[in-house]
Amino acid sequence: MSDVAHAPDAGAGANAPAPVTPAVELADDMSNSEMEAHLVEKWRKQREPAAPTPAAPPAKPIQAQEADAAPPQEAPGEKTEAVEPAETPPIDPPRSWTAGEKERFASLPRETQEYIAERERDRERELRRSQNEAAEQRKSLEEKIAQAEKARQDYETSLPQLIQTLRTAQAGEFADIKTQDDVNKMAAEDWPRFARWQAHMMQVGTLEQEAKAAQERRTQQQKAEWKEFSEKEDRKFTESHPEFSDATKSAKMAEDVIKTWEAAGGNREDLMKSYHGETALSARSSALQEIPLKAALYDQAKAGISKPPAKPIPPVQKPGTAKPASNEADDEIATLTRRVAQTGSLKDATALRLAKMRRAANQ
Repeated sequence: MSDVAHAPDAGAGANAPAPVTPAVELADDMSNSEMEAHLVEKWRKQREPAAPTPAAPPAKPIQAQEADAAPPQEAPGEKTEAVEPAETPPIDPPRSWTAGEKERFASLPRETQEYIAERERDRERELRRSQNEAAEQRKSLEEKIAQAEKARQDYETSLPQLIQTLRTAQAGEFADIKTQDDVNKMAAEDWPRFARWQAHMMQVGTLEQEAKAAQERRTQQQKAEWKEFSEKEDRKFTESHPEFSDATKSAKMAEDVIKTWEAAGGNREDLMKSYHGETALSARSSALQEIPLKAALYDQAKAGISKPPAKPIPPVQKPGTAKPASNEADDEIATLTRRVAQTGSLKDATALRLAKMRRAANQ
C-alpha cells in the first residue's frame, strides 16, 4: 500500500496554499488506469463546492410549542373511538365461468381479480355488441329476402295474364300470319313488320319459359313440404301404435285397411294416390264418410266394454217357465261383449252396438 497526495492546482495563485488531501489507500493489484481514474474521481469530489446548509425554521413562541406538545383534551363524557377503514366488497367472478374457475379466481390477489374482471366486462360488452349487430343484420336480410320472395311470387302469378295479353295482341296485329309460308312472305316483302313479329314471338317464348320454370319450382317445393309432413305424421302414428313398427304387421294392416276401404265403396288407386300426396280425397266421398262412421261405432263399442252397465239379477222362475225376451237380449249382449274383448273385431263391435240399440228399443 502507498500514500498518495495530489499536487496543488497549477492554475491557482503562487501564494495560495496547496490543498492537502488525506491519504488514499490503493490496492496493490490496481492497474495504472484504474488507479488514475480513482484519483481523478476523488479529486473531483474535493473540488466540488459544499451544498448550502438549509436555514433553520424560525423558533415558535413558547405558547405555540406548548400547544403542539400538549395532547388533545377530550370533552367530559365523550369517548373517542378509532375509525376503522370500510371493508372493500369482494369482486364477483365472471358469471359464465365454471365452478372450478370461480374458485381459482377467489384465490387470486385483488389487483389481479380487478384486472381480469375488467377484461371480462370488456369482452362481454364486445360480444353483446357483435351479437346485436348480427341480429340486426339477420333481421334486415330476412326482410329483404321476404320482400324479394313476395315480388317473385307476384310476378309468377301474373305470368299467365301477361302471356294471354301478348297472345291477344298477336291475334290482332298478326292475325293473317298463320303458317310458315306467311312468315316467309312477310320476311321477304315487309321487313319492319317481320322484325316486330319476331320480337313479339321472342317475348312470348321468354314468358312461357319463365312460367314453366315457376311451375317446376312450385312442384319441387310441394314435394319437399309433403315429404316433411308425411314423415312427421308417420312418426306420430308409430308413437301411438308402436306395434306397427314391425314391417310385417304394418303391411298386413295396410292391406286390411284397403279391403275395408273397398268394402265401403272406395277405389284402391284413389286411396294410394291420396296416401302418397298425388291427389286429395273429398270428405264428401261416400267411402270417406263410411270409414269414420265405422270408427265411431267401434269407439262407442269399446267405451261400452270398458264400463259395462250393471246387469240386473233375473227373478227366480219355476221350472218349465219360458225366459222373458229381455233376458235373451242380455245374454246376446254378454256373449258379444266377451267376443269383442277376445277378438277386437270391428264386425263384432258393430253387432254389439246394434244389440244394445235393439234392447233399448224393446224396453
